[in-house]
Amino acid sequence: MRSAAVTLLAIMISGCATSPSDLARYGDVELESQNVKSLTVNRDGPVKSGSLPKCVAITIRNDSVTMTQSGGYAGSYTGNYYQASSSREVGGGSVAQYVAADGSEIVARGETRFTTSLVERSLRYTVNVNQTAGSRIYKFTGIEQAGTTNGYGYHKIAAMTGTGVETALASLGGVVDELESCMK
Repeated sequence: MRSAAVTLLAIMISGCATSPSDLARYGDVELESQNVKSLTVNRDGPVKSGSLPKCVAITIRNDSVTMTQSGGYAGSYTGNYYQASSSREVGGGSVAQYVAADGSEIVARGETRFTTSLVERSLRYTVNVNQTAGSRIYKFTGIEQAGTTNGYGYHKIAAMTGTGVETALASLGGVVDELESCMK
């Protein structure tokens, strides 16, 4: 009976984890302590010469994000509920961090949004794009997410069910798709 309970508990806990093989459909996902460390996506095919820096500038956004937090308290004498909320701006800044002289490599900082479990989330990242004759390698690092309405700020994404990891990786895939479309 005891071993059956331990086995059942192990199965339940392992069901929450998302393995790298489950995430492989988004590209090469590297994990560090069950958190997403990087995502590498390879694309092949011809693109317009010199289009990489321009398309990064057009496509990738690094807007500031307003984090809001709602709360309240009950007055000690009246018992009335008073709503108290706060907001703060985080992030933003320039997109391009490095551009190679020949335009074949660029490092950019970006931010995109996605919704999971009815919560809007902000996803910030750094992407290094290397372009060769007929292929491009997109490596996303510094991948962090934040709920825009809970005010807790950015944190790494755990590779577990319910954390929005698959939607976040799909959003990064969308960034790659937009860049590829621009460069064709």
